[in-house]
Amino acid sequence: MKRIAFFLVAAAFLFQLAVPGQEARKHAQTLESTKIHVVKEGETVDRLAVKYGVPQKDLKQLNDDGDEKINTGDKIIIPDADVPKDKPQTASKKAKPQKTSQKDILQITPKEKELLARLVHAEAKGEPYEGKVAVAAVVLNRVESDKFPDTVEQVIYQKNQFEPVENGMINKPAGEEAKKAVDEAIAKDGKVTKALFFFNPHKIKHSWLYSRPEIKDIGNHRFTL
Repeated sequence: MKRIAFFLVAAAFLFQLAVPGQEARKHAQTLESTKIHVVKEGETVDRLAVKYGVPQKDLKQLNDDGDEKINTGDKIIIPDADVPKDKPQTASKKAKPQKTSQKDILQITPKEKELLARLVHAEAKGEPYEGKVAVAAVVLNRVESDKFPDTVEQVIYQKNQFEPVENGMINKPAGEEAKKAVDEAIAKDGKVTKALFFFNPHKIKHSWLYSRPEIKDIGNHRFTL
């Protein structure tokens, strides 16, 4: 990946010349607000994805110049998670958002990230960090599944799915580890586990959840398909 920030600035200048008036100012502001990260020694694409909470492939695609290696001093564009790149920004209210697969770029807003972090904090408090990442991944996997709603918020607030929503613990602030776990789950983009459910077998002795194919146990939680 080569240094591309110069070309970004140049593009903004040329666009202002080519497109007059309010339209140019609107697009120029979008370019000016783009986040640029200067690579420090020892940093990798994977680490940057976790740091900024964006999918690895999104970061790679945006900065792809045929060389996946990044070097100290390189300037990398950080994707804006607020603006979907493969969906129109003004969709009809009646139109159901089209389902995407894990091969597509996951879109999640800062508000949804905060909500997900609060859920992780409430559901996995006291659990190992790996377990927190896995809980976050369950929500993201549900968003990608045709069996569940289409957004993080809709998945979390789906009736009778998560206890913290029912008892109000979802409204408690998230800890830093929960926030980091959410960023990592997003960065790994479907590569944490394929689990769609999790439960504590020490607390739940009889449930249909035992009929689900088991993936693994992490801490006190069992993750299943």
